[in-house]
Amino acid sequence: EKMEVVRKKVSKLRNGDKGEDLLYPDGPRAFQLHTHYSKYHIPVPVAPNVHAMHAIKEKYGGDTSNAPTEAAQKMNHKDVLKVLEKVDEWDFDVFALQQHTNGGSLFMTTYCLLYKYGLVQHFKIPEPILINFLQAVESGYHPNAYHNSTHAADVLQVTHR
Repeated sequence: EKMEVVRKKVSKLRNGDKGEDLLYPDGPRAFQLHTHYSKYHIPVPVAPNVHAMHAIKEKYGGDTSNAPTEAAQKMNHKDVLKVLEKVDEWDFDVFALQQHTNGGSLFMTTYCLLYKYGLVQHFKIPEPILINFLQAVESGYHPNAYHNSTHAADVLQVTHR
């Protein structure tokens, strides 16, 4: 009964007395103005830290047959792994991870948790598809001061606990 009252109120707002949309009088496109879309934002994938990825797979039982070469990454994977050791703790330092991965904190946090919970193995997710997907997700974030990929990595880490 309460839902019906709510539906009628929302319908009144959406349709008005003359059929106009009182919530978005400029049409449905106005809804998109609430998002921070910018035509100038060009997603650029961050190169993943393959050494850290290999170590994560070793720790959580993934396929390690495609070990990275020394020249594959310039990032210090030991620093990345040191930060990821605290992925289950409240003092997880997402900002240090962002720095050590050159902007790839969401990629590495997600990658780590997917292996930690055995989801990659359980769903038999091919490694190239996983990497491409995680790169696309992270690169799709805008460089906002707050709602950015670092914030997403922080929220992911906190909510997985």
